[in-house]
Amino acid sequence: MQADPEQLDLFAWSGQASAAQSLPATEAPARSPSAMDVSALPTPALLSALARLLDGVIESAGGGRRLIDEVARRRLTEAAPTLAELCKLHAGFDRARSVPEVSAAVEALCALSAANAAGDVLRLVEHDAFGPTASAAALRFFAAVRHRPAARFARLSLSHEHAAVRAAACALAAELGQQDAIERLRELSADLDAGVTVAADLARGLLGDRTVKPILEQRLRVAAAGEISQFARTLVGIADANTIVLLGRAAERADSSVRAAVVETLGEIDASAAVAWLVRFAGDESPDVRIAVARALAEHDDPRALAALRRLVDDSDPKVRACASVIVSE
Repeated sequence: MQADPEQLDLFAWSGQASAAQSLPATEAPARSPSAMDVSALPTPALLSALARLLDGVIESAGGGRRLIDEVARRRLTEAAPTLAELCKLHAGFDRARSVPEVSAAVEALCALSAANAAGDVLRLVEHDAFGPTASAAALRFFAAVRHRPAARFARLSLSHEHAAVRAAACALAAELGQQDAIERLRELSADLDAGVTVAADLARGLLGDRTVKPILEQRLRVAAAGEISQFARTLVGIADANTIVLLGRAAERADSSVRAAVVETLGEIDASAAVAWLVRFAGDESPDVRIAVARALAEHDDPRALAALRRLVDDSDPKVRACASVIVSE
């Protein structure tokens, strides 16, 4: 039988047996993935059902994607080899027409922080095996695990024709500390796609480009609660007293998880104003925020920080007391 010209010959370099052989020999359910309630599957059965996707049958109803998403939700790191094999199996097909399972597999590898699979995914990118959706997912994966061999593709992808790929490339350039990308990122801050402009601004902040500070501060002022944490992180290296006030005010209008994230950011900013806000958050109603405050105060050599930590040693919550006590005793 003649080989399909769309599929790349990528198995020669994989050097691995099919991941299906390494998975438990659990009897897979007779129903197809599209008919399963995948959330109810025991883990061995879920992994076996995932491995069955390696026979090349993709369910039109999206059952394969549901299996992959469930694996990611459960953080099943042992599934990473199977996910990488799925990407290789459908390499080339995704380039011609998006295969949902391919982008889902790359996204799952990202969620699992499966750094050991980054080399396999990079080789697929080098072979131009992915369409734009999977390519963007691959760049986000490289950013999540900080895969430095992907640096060349970050630079190239900043000029990609698809906006999602350009946006993902911005994040990768920032995570890899590519200072030589700042000029291109400044150009992308005026991109016609709104998602790209935000990604470029965030990347510039992470790379320490102070010219973007007013833009990020304005974005922080109007940010939805779920967006505050990402803007806070990008401002750490370029923050001044005004930025710190904006961070504190933004945290006050958010839920406890966002307040804790901003508190962590304030712990990274070496400024008197940051300590003042941490002392203020030491009285937060959420124990999780007060624990974050204790850890952040430990980063500051300031008498106010030590005084606040000593108050937290007597906190009403046992977890807060325990955390503060360990820090004070060190």
